[in-house]
Amino acid sequence: MTILTDRVDALFSTWDKPDSPGCVLAVIKDGEFIHKRGYGMADLERGTRITPDTVFDLGSTGKQFTATVIAILAAQEQLSLDDPIRKHLPEMPSYADEITVRHLIHHTSGLRDYLTLMDIKGLAGANVYPEEFLYDLIASQKRLNYPPGKEIQYTNSGYFLLGFIARRIAGKHITELIAEYILEPLGMNHTTFNNDYRRIVRNRAMSYDAGELEGAFMNNLALCGGFGDGAILSNVEDLLLWDRNFYRNKLNNAQPDLIEQLHVTGKLNNGKSTTYAFGLVVDQYRGLKCVSHGGSWAGYRTEMMRFPVERLTVICISNLSTIDPTTLCYEVADILLEEKMGSSLASKTVVSSEKLEQYTGIYQGKNLTLEIVVNDGALQLLVGAREYQLQQSGRKRFRFTDSPDALTFSGRNNEYVRFTEYGIQSEKYRRIRGSLVEQAHLSIYEGDYYCRELEAKYTIARVEDGLQIIRNRYDAPFPLTAFTEDTLVSKFGELRFRFQDGIIKGFSLHADRVANLKFQKVQ
Repeated sequence: MTILTDRVDALFSTWDKPDSPGCVLAVIKDGEFIHKRGYGMADLERGTRITPDTVFDLGSTGKQFTATVIAILAAQEQLSLDDPIRKHLPEMPSYADEITVRHLIHHTSGLRDYLTLMDIKGLAGANVYPEEFLYDLIASQKRLNYPPGKEIQYTNSGYFLLGFIARRIAGKHITELIAEYILEPLGMNHTTFNNDYRRIVRNRAMSYDAGELEGAFMNNLALCGGFGDGAILSNVEDLLLWDRNFYRNKLNNAQPDLIEQLHVTGKLNNGKSTTYAFGLVVDQYRGLKCVSHGGSWAGYRTEMMRFPVERLTVICISNLSTIDPTTLCYEVADILLEEKMGSSLASKTVVSSEKLEQYTGIYQGKNLTLEIVVNDGALQLLVGAREYQLQQSGRKRFRFTDSPDALTFSGRNNEYVRFTEYGIQSEKYRRIRGSLVEQAHLSIYEGDYYCRELEAKYTIARVEDGLQIIRNRYDAPFPLTAFTEDTLVSKFGELRFRFQDGIIKGFSLHADRVANLKFQKVQ
């Protein structure tokens, strides 16, 4: 066991020092810890180390708690999973008559993601906004990204609305229901909610981003988020109790089918099953059943990965945005379960820097365009001004170095690519050209554009080296890049322009989890 511990510890040596943020790793076997240790610092200013008692924001890993509350309310017949959500949320537009509670759970609702909408509007995502403001932002949308049940696309709006539905039904806030139905019965006494950023939380880790200089760090304050989709604070000691409950359920008077219900995955209208269940991704890794969910908020990153047949769970939570707990959990599982696993993706031949060129180019999907280039001997994904470093994890498969996402190429000449986020696979993107178009005739895009749904006005202006866009009076200008003749891309989204008789009438804005926001040219 000492050899195994040394191999596991070696994975975290980069952060296991007194001048770096880091993470905590816990490995649970048959309901007990077989490894738990902190690596790095919880608070750089005060010199506090990370330990198994350290409390972190779990981000979207907390969605499984909301989904469990909904499953319990359904078992108590306080709601039906097939209820149209407008039955409980009458303020929503008429399209909500076609969206069911089940659609929200499985991310098949078509709802636009409210965090992406905030970014498009120029509002800081990790800030303090009343829940009613966020609800109104979702309810003000006149269109969906796609018809309910037709596709699957991860959206925080769905779980935020699940929290609202639970409150309307039970008369209690979702945080109260999670405490009543889950935390108290299981004795999870160290788990709480980030519902007031001013509150003192014992043993809480601070949140960090990497600084501009190597080895430097910056605070990334996690203020408040929405509830239902995140904002849960916990540590691995409490997550041990949560993990045990998947094998010996104590919730809702030991409801016999609750755990089975939580693992039921969604289905699309065409009958195709997805891997997303009740805040859990039910999939396989190297031939073994794997149930997991990651999380990301401010500088916090989380992964909780369960191998139920082997009764082994790996949990990694970090307080630095550039740490990838998902990959680390996979690597720990590779060590601990190597005798039971199939062939390792990592053992496949790694493509040389020269051959990486076969993956480069401009790829376009229904709503988004992206560029893939080679930079410093590795692939890099460019989405507007955002840059994502990629690390090969298998044949034609690459992982993001600072998130649980991945992308996979296909086609004889790698002319197609798909993304995977929390086990959800995106549409297929097709390579449309090898490089960007020439930046010509940029002055035709200048002017003011208005979106009624967001009550937002953008200004596009010509500058010496190209175009820039401003979202509001408090916003810094962002550069715009021409990807195709009718497509400009910014840091926060893609603008596809509409022409009539050669004159621009407006554009449709598309972002990661938002499609087809209409802007009209007003000047």
